Amino acid sequence: GQLWKEVKQEVDYLLKPQVLSEAEQHVRAANLSRIVLIDNLQNAIETENPSQAEIASFQNRKGHRLTWKAYHRLADIHDFFDVLAKTYPDICSVETIGYSLQKRPLKILKISNGNPGNPGIWIDGGMHAREWISPATVTFIANQLVEGWDDMPEYMRNVNWYIHAVANPDGYEYTHTTDRLWRKNMRSHGRQCPGVDLNRNFGYKWGGKGTSANPCSQTYRGSKAFSEPETFYISKFISNYPRDTFHAYLSFHSYGQYILYPWGYDYHLTADKSDLDRVARQAGT
Repeated sequence: GQLWKEVKQEVDYLLKPQVLSEAEQHVRAANLSRIVLIDNLQNAIETENPSQAEIASFQNRKGHRLTWKAYHRLADIHDFFDVLAKTYPDICSVETIGYSLQKRPLKILKISNGNPGNPGIWIDGGMHAREWISPATVTFIANQLVEGWDDMPEYMRNVNWYIHAVANPDGYEYTHTTDRLWRKNMRSHGRQCPGVDLNRNFGYKWGGKGTSANPCSQTYRGSKAFSEPETFYISKFISNYPRDTFHAYLSFHSYGQYILYPWGYDYHLTADKSDLDRVARQAGT
């Protein structure tokens, strides 16, 4: 089985049909309660996305294919950024900040009123390949910002927004073509299990709690901090700006309905814990 969630007194497991009855006996013997969240995951996978023909029929008249009624491939998402930059050149620009392991572009959309002194906010999605709702949500946010720009409050327009919708493009494509439940990137370790968990590959306190040194683990942290181009180029891009440029870094994930704030590497509280908590609670309502 695969452990999907471990929070407080709850764990969620994905189990193969052939081990269900044995698992049920264990649960009963341990006097634990259980509920079935998804009875047939394969069925859910097969019905979660409309057919390509249906997607095509949603006809978007804005010059791109994104509809937010379906999950789209990487090319459609990147094309959406390009169309925004062409349609709204006064506030939108696109930059390729680097390339993935398999040489796919790491593309970001910048939305700005052109004032270089604005604080920056970084938003990324798709760090974990299988979390399709994440790039969908991040592109939806980008669309809301751009389409509604003139009606946005001033404090929203006085921010430089940097939006990276698919931080793990190789893994994202692999979940569409080959393995829907793939999570990591596509790093090959010879004959060992492929993939690094990009979300555990960043440099700050690299290798702390919640990470694994085992390449076969879903939380494998990589051979060293920023060993993967997908994380390295994010770091390089942000580090090229003056230190106080970015006021927030938001990373969109799925599963669990949580807003997480530092620290992740250990069970410590930050000095500005009350500020983070206040913002998180406002965001959650």
